[in-house]
Amino acid sequence: FFFLMIRRPPRSTQSRSSAASDVYKRQCLYILSFENFDVVYYLSYGAMAFLGTLYHPFFFCFHLTEVLIKYPTLNNIIQAVYQPKSALLLTLILFLIITYVFTLIGYEFFSDDYTSIETGNELCKSMYLCFFFTFDFTFKYDGGIGAYFDENIDQKAHDYDYWRFIYDALFNLILAVVMVQIVSGIIIDTFGNLREQEQEKLNDIAELCFICGNSREVFDKDSKSGFQRHTAVDHNMFNYVYYIAYIWQKEKTEYTGIESYVHDKLLDSDISWFPLNKSLSLRAKQNDFEIQQVETFQMFENDVNVYKQQLKLLNESYAVIRQTLQSQLDDNIRIYSCLLYTSASPRDS
Repeated sequence: FFFLMIRRPPRSTQSRSSAASDVYKRQCLYILSFENFDVVYYLSYGAMAFLGTLYHPFFFCFHLTEVLIKYPTLNNIIQAVYQPKSALLLTLILFLIITYVFTLIGYEFFSDDYTSIETGNELCKSMYLCFFFTFDFTFKYDGGIGAYFDENIDQKAHDYDYWRFIYDALFNLILAVVMVQIVSGIIIDTFGNLREQEQEKLNDIAELCFICGNSREVFDKDSKSGFQRHTAVDHNMFNYVYYIAYIWQKEKTEYTGIESYVHDKLLDSDISWFPLNKSLSLRAKQNDFEIQQVETFQMFENDVNVYKQQLKLLNESYAVIRQTLQSQLDDNIRIYSCLLYTSASPRDS
């Protein structure tokens, strides 16, 4: 109960818009859904506590798993099995199908080998029993069902059953080796990914400021106070938590301009009001960077203006040359017309 109360999103005493109410409802539904591992675990935790109190103390042994939740590395072991549950379930179905196929073959051709020598019980007298005994013997015997057959029947060299050999070898290879390795691979791969994510999270916590996102290297290099003082004083994350709680509890009519702005951002789940990539302790360095950017922009703008002037001169030169060529062309046309007229006049006379 207390876990759900802690995980519940903070609800303001003031009236909320419909959009904010929808966000709040979605958050609550996610917390109460069974997609969240913590919710499933603590609901089971409470259920086992009730069963242990009302019925039998045996159910209290479930609470020993609390150590798996407290330590992230141990928690990853549980998550490595829980997260790929769909893949593991499909693998189990495939395993049952293959076991059923081998059971059909064993029931049809090797049913006598299932008979126990000591008790004489026919373990494969029905398909139902044959399937469950085959599934059970797969893991109880080192070598699968073939190891159980070898205990019941002593095969001699001159009367060796090669079909049984093929059956035992395929059964052991496919079910006892390949399928088990597939399950192990799924779990190990998931555990490796979880371990990498855990390491990235720890590096993020240790090397990056939670509020502004700047790295330890930047503060140790460009700030006088350093990274430790910055995260403890300048950008203490709990100060922001206290400020958010203060916003939720304060009367809306008493908000200042900044508080109204932050309140609206909180309703929209928007964190743009955080000083992302900004810090007072890095102000001098940031100002130098901004000045450098302005100077670079001015140089670029000056170059663009020079290019514009040169382009303008080229356009003017092109217009003059074009006008000159057009004039010369017109003069040549007139001269050519005069010559044609002069050469045609004597003939007419």
